[in-house]
Amino acid sequence: MPADWLDHSSLKFASADYVADVWLNGRYLGYHEGGSTPFALDAGSAVERGATNTLLVRVARPELGTRLDVVPWGLTDWWDYGGITGAVWLEGSRVVGRASGRGSPPGRGGHPDGRPEPGLEGG
Repeated sequence: MPADWLDHSSLKFASADYVADVWLNGRYLGYHEGGSTPFALDAGSAVERGATNTLLVRVARPELGTRLDVVPWGLTDWWDYGGITGAVWLEGSRVVGRASGRGSPPGRGGHPDGRPEPGLEGG
């Protein structure tokens, strides 16, 4: 990892079949459930700039028929496989600036039509 790596890091997976738990440098980043859907986890302060980073991914594939919420849950006519099935990459970005605005989004404390609360109109 370059010492000048960008401020924010996101670890991205194209797919992992079926339940993936992810650690970076011993810090648990989170999990994702879903065989063919992409996902991203905030690598945040787990990234060690200017050093070798260690990624650990545990992927579990529940046995077909053991859970009714796993797709497919019954008999299939294709090879049942699991593991990291797509690309994995680390994406960095600079600090994102914050825009300032006045008023409230529609339905969130402002008027339903999006007008700001009285007294917050100007700049």
